[in-house]
Amino acid sequence: MDNLFTSRRFLQYGLEEKCLMAGVARATSRGVPDCVVQQEARCKSDLEKAVGTTRFARTADFKVLAASVYDAKPVHFLSTIHSAASMITKNRKVWDASAQSLKEIDFERLNIANDYNHNMNGVDIADQLRDHYRFDGPWMRQRKWWWALFLWGLGVAVVNAYLLYRRQCELRKVPKCKQLSHLEFNSALAEALCGQCKVAASNLFTSSASAAKKRSADGAVKVSGYSPRLTPNLLKRWVSRTVGKHSLLDLSTRVGDGGPCQWCRYRAKNEYDGQAPTEVVTYPKARFGCKECDVWFCGPACWNEFHHL
Repeated sequence: MDNLFTSRRFLQYGLEEKCLMAGVARATSRGVPDCVVQQEARCKSDLEKAVGTTRFARTADFKVLAASVYDAKPVHFLSTIHSAASMITKNRKVWDASAQSLKEIDFERLNIANDYNHNMNGVDIADQLRDHYRFDGPWMRQRKWWWALFLWGLGVAVVNAYLLYRRQCELRKVPKCKQLSHLEFNSALAEALCGQCKVAASNLFTSSASAAKKRSADGAVKVSGYSPRLTPNLLKRWVSRTVGKHSLLDLSTRVGDGGPCQWCRYRAKNEYDGQAPTEVVTYPKARFGCKECDVWFCGPACWNEFHHL
């Protein structure tokens, strides 16, 4: 198990339920004996002395084995699987700069750490894959608590989707050179989701330019906007949400005609495959504009769709 779950009390409970467990543990408040706990080195000289230090201990009931080893930093273990802690010899290939080739070296590793590395299944691997391109960060500490849960679940779902994609590639014998990397898969997934969001968002506006065409008595096509009825409080709220360079500019105080809504004209033009409409079309009057883009809209809904979709 990962250190999120491992504790002395939990391992003792698992032993009563005939379930043996082992994993890395946090040094504080998880039942690791004080004689096993190693403090992190403060300076380089202390680090050189501490690297390789190993400590072992058993609980008073001899049921839980505790161990710690100082690698790049102290790592603590709790286990009911192992009856004893020992160092085993391992072999690894490293790059020899002088010989410009790989060279095999022997080194010692704690047996509990070795078993944990080879039998942890997907616990730490899943965390590593999620951490490569995670959505949250330090700013999450200042947000609502449920944001952390939501983004964690979203990150896990993306990682699982990537693993399923790799599994399907293996089953279909797709060459690795033709498979998407983790970054490429996430980028393709984001583009696909954004594409779906655009379609869904445009469909939400039931009175959009494409759906709100109305033919008047004289045969002209009238395109109605999809902005709600404007009130002083609504206008104040809209303006407060659009601060910065692309702030919402109210044209109602200006003298003269603001002209038609340019975004409604653009949407209507797309209905005719990019060509000018063959019919006589009237568009809603522009009431708002963007200072930065110099584009005029019939309402904040058009302004929002232009800037975000």
